[in-house]
Amino acid sequence: MHPFDDLTIEQFRQLVLALTEQLRSANERIATQDAEIAALRQQISGGPGPGSPAANEPPAWLKPNRPARPETKRKKRDCAFTRPRGQATSEIEHAADYCPDCGRKLDGGTLHHTREVIDLPDVTVQTVEHKFYTRYCGVCQKRIASKGDLQNQVVGKRRIGIRAMSFIAYLRTACRMTVESICLLLDAQFGLKISAGEVSELLSGVADVGAPVAETLLDNIRNSPVVHADETGWREDGKNGYLWSFSTPDTRYFVRDASRGSDVVKEVLGAKFNGVLVTDFYSAYSFYPGEHQRCWVHLLRDLHHLREKHPDNGSVKMFISDVRDVFDRAREYDGEKHTEADRRKQRFVYQEELRRIARPFLKQPVPQRVLAERVERFASELFVFVEYEHAPPDNNAAERAIRPAVVIRKVSGGTRTERGSETMAVLHSLFATWQLRGHDVLASFRLLLLGGLDPLGNPT
Repeated sequence: MHPFDDLTIEQFRQLVLALTEQLRSANERIATQDAEIAALRQQISGGPGPGSPAANEPPAWLKPNRPARPETKRKKRDCAFTRPRGQATSEIEHAADYCPDCGRKLDGGTLHHTREVIDLPDVTVQTVEHKFYTRYCGVCQKRIASKGDLQNQVVGKRRIGIRAMSFIAYLRTACRMTVESICLLLDAQFGLKISAGEVSELLSGVADVGAPVAETLLDNIRNSPVVHADETGWREDGKNGYLWSFSTPDTRYFVRDASRGSDVVKEVLGAKFNGVLVTDFYSAYSFYPGEHQRCWVHLLRDLHHLREKHPDNGSVKMFISDVRDVFDRAREYDGEKHTEADRRKQRFVYQEELRRIARPFLKQPVPQRVLAERVERFASELFVFVEYEHAPPDNNAAERAIRPAVVIRKVSGGTRTERGSETMAVLHSLFATWQLRGHDVLASFRLLLLGGLDPLGNPT
């Protein structure tokens, strides 16, 4: 029997009225909540509310999609750029021994086609036990102990050989792997079970051998006519610090320090350096009394951001256009056709022209005031490349040098000890220099441990 069967018509009427009122209240509450949700979504995205054409647009903080590119017909290549055939290490012949139809035995034949299969061999770790014996000399009445010469196989009294040490250093620097990942790879691929602590100790051992080479690289930096410098964050044991990079066309040197002040630059460059220093606009480099080229790429990037922030401001557009025009003319200036005095004179011409562009906006409530003040302050350091042909207008060399270390920092989070930071700086100095010079990094690490490098880090 249903519970509603005993209800009278009046009771049904009261029940319907109560349910109707409850439904109305629920609908009002839902409408209020929908409005609150829409307002919160609008607040998060910074965009328009529901119902407007731009309601489905991405929020302002989200990087926009790349604009669609027009489809163009692909240019025909001169060659296919397929993988070239390598030198075969072994050959396997495939031929039918019997006819599949009649069963007749087959022999002879001609080559129909070949197929190249490239694979990795199965490699397991080799553990060699060296036994040293003593022998008795009846004439001298002495026991002679064999010392054995293992210099070409192991560094010092370590149990891990040179080939494994150099491979671990290669994985850490060139492959940007963490210590834990190196342990997993050695175990999975070669069956070598080694702890993370021993991997760190081996890396420190490689750095100890490479420290004299790193000092020679530092001397090369100090004697260079142009040095690029840059810095990035590097944490040590959870504490903030900085990794400094100093680069020349054939050398890169790294040092980690807790400070981001000018004392680090002074200590690295020393009083011996008197070339052109190329940096960004960071104040730690401003102490340098010699020729100093500031990076135009950083300035142009800030000008671009200013244009994006004020797209409809004609004064901003004119300021940016004038500054860019001076730079373009300075970059196109052919210094090889002019004397040193002419280049120096032209440098001052560009400096004064840039100051005239910036002067009207100094201390004015305009969007370009900050960049105008920067241009006016650093005008004498923006056109050094005009006078000195070997100095570039940008600091891209330092940016490229420090990028691999930034990737490693993002993967590993930094280092844990001061010794680990010193190891990292030495290894990256060696790796980056060898890579810049076009050397085989793995072979160079091996030659380093074998003593086969000259003082400048080149193979002998």
